[in-house]
Amino acid sequence: MKTILKFLPVLLLIFSSLACLGQVKLGHLNSDELIVLMPEYVSAQSQLEEYEKSIIKDIEQMYAEYESKVANFQSNERLMTDVTKETRIKEITDLETRIREYEAKAQEDLQKKQIELISPVFEKAQTAIDAVAKESGFTYVFDTSKGVVLFANDSENILTLVKKKLGI
Repeated sequence: MKTILKFLPVLLLIFSSLACLGQVKLGHLNSDELIVLMPEYVSAQSQLEEYEKSIIKDIEQMYAEYESKVANFQSNERLMTDVTKETRIKEITDLETRIREYEAKAQEDLQKKQIELISPVFEKAQTAIDAVAKESGFTYVFDTSKGVVLFANDSENILTLVKKKLGI
């Protein structure tokens, strides 16, 4: 935040001097709004949900196996020898460890899959934004979804132009 405040006077000076020359054309759009409108995003979200469902199904099966082993152990504990008890307890604790490890690995995989599916959507949107900005002669385009634009009265919202470029 301090870094931004240090450069704010410099940026204001640059913008004001360029604006005086009449060379600055400012635009803005909400990239979040654009992304959710893209069919590729809807498809990626659908694929991601299916992937997540398969992971959840696997975890539920592991928990069912765990609960079954615990219930079996509890109901037969009085009849077991000490060696059998130790073996069953080890099986249960090993299964607990496998479940925790699987959940952690599944979370990592889910994040990787999200990046794999969503990154091309962001790249396509950025390419369209760049093309529209160049075609329309914009000097700067700000993203209002990130909360960095404090005032945008003299800038043009280019969301409609980008949606048209993407065929949305």
